[in-house]
Amino acid sequence: MSQPLTLGIDVGGTSIKCSAIDPSGESQQVLRMPTPKDDRSGSETASVVTGLIERILADHDIAAIGLAVPGIVDEPSGTVISAVNLGWQDVSFRSLIEQHVDRPIAFGQDVRTGALAEARLGAARGFPVSVFLPIGTGVSIGTVIDGVPVASGGWAGELGQLPVGRPGEAHRPSVESLASASAIANRAGCTSAIDAAEKVRQGDPLAVRVWTEAVDALADALAWTIGVTGAEIIVVGGGLGSAGRLLLDPLEAGLDARLGVLRRPVVAAAAFGDLSTMVGAGLIAHDLLR
Repeated sequence: MSQPLTLGIDVGGTSIKCSAIDPSGESQQVLRMPTPKDDRSGSETASVVTGLIERILADHDIAAIGLAVPGIVDEPSGTVISAVNLGWQDVSFRSLIEQHVDRPIAFGQDVRTGALAEARLGAARGFPVSVFLPIGTGVSIGTVIDGVPVASGGWAGELGQLPVGRPGEAHRPSVESLASASAIANRAGCTSAIDAAEKVRQGDPLAVRVWTEAVDALADALAWTIGVTGAEIIVVGGGLGSAGRLLLDPLEAGLDARLGVLRRPVVAAAAFGDLSTMVGAGLIAHDLLR
């Protein structure tokens, strides 16, 4: 008998990705759609998601659906408490989808779900304590300890909201305002962070300065994270994860300069690239079936 398929859906700040997922994490027929803008109720986004579900159900026998969304998320209630990049406050997003589908739905926060995929089947497999750092529209982390993502009622991992610099300074930018893919692109005068990365490779002075400031902000925040959790590996994913060693090498060097006598973690690219959250969504749906 063939293994059941689930549907993994990643609702991101820029795009929505979904695919049928088997228990090994293999994805089939990945579909992508832009995330609606200025959709404070979540209804337009729900309409796009249900349309994608219908397209996948037409081609695959799906046993359950995994739905991952960004922000501060109360997973048991299916509610997004706050998602700054989507403009959502107290949006019961799971119920908006349940009205239109007849499959069980597992609900998760995007970064914790991606962290689970990398810890269970990806780059962090075999590491008892891991940190997943996807860099996209925003910046946050997912920490997995002995196979369980740390949630703390939905408030864990909001690293991007932390201010950089000394208390009392007139202007203290957040980690996210310096190190998200969108911030890097805007500050470097590029259409995307990948374009900014190419300018860094070419030695463009502005792009190099922006890149260096972004890496420094990430290294500062991650050093404290490692000090607290003892994480053995940092997995870098999201859209900017495709920059490869251009990002990983200076981040590794920045951590080395900050960690003193503490153990150095492995710094690695996400095994699933920018699909970690989508794959993880499929996996929590498989867990729901079990």
